Amino acid sequence: MEKYYDNNKQGMELFRKKIELRDGVQQLISRDGMGGCLHLCGSSMNGFGTFSSDVDMALVFDPNVPSMPKTKARRAITRLYTCLSRQAFCTNVEMVFAKVQLVKFFDSISQCDVDININNIVGIKNSFLLRSISFS
Repeated sequence: MEKYYDNNKQGMELFRKKIELRDGVQQLISRDGMGGCLHLCGSSMNGFGTFSSDVDMALVFDPNVPSMPKTKARRAITRLYTCLSRQAFCTNVEMVFAKVQLVKFFDSISQCDVDININNIVGIKNSFLLRSISFS
């Protein structure tokens, strides 16, 4: 298992691409007037990512609120979906209405699958908790 991970772990070049992707999407969101701050989370941040891992992001509107009411999150997801659907680099854009609502797409530049949730503060905190464990 350890050998498999060592041979397949996310490298710094891929991590930089994911950071650039996050920065680019953040600019789109800001230009669209949505507000909020986009955070990388999940395996991209916690140290368990591989070269085939997707990119998990959380769009946070209020860091003091662990989750948004579903109707407000649905409006934000719909607006994010509309914004990303207009971008040439975003393909296969779809909305997922589950416990954690999100927008999924494929980034043709980094060649990564991307999931963006709304205000999932717990997911961000868990990512940093696991990161502290994996790097200790």
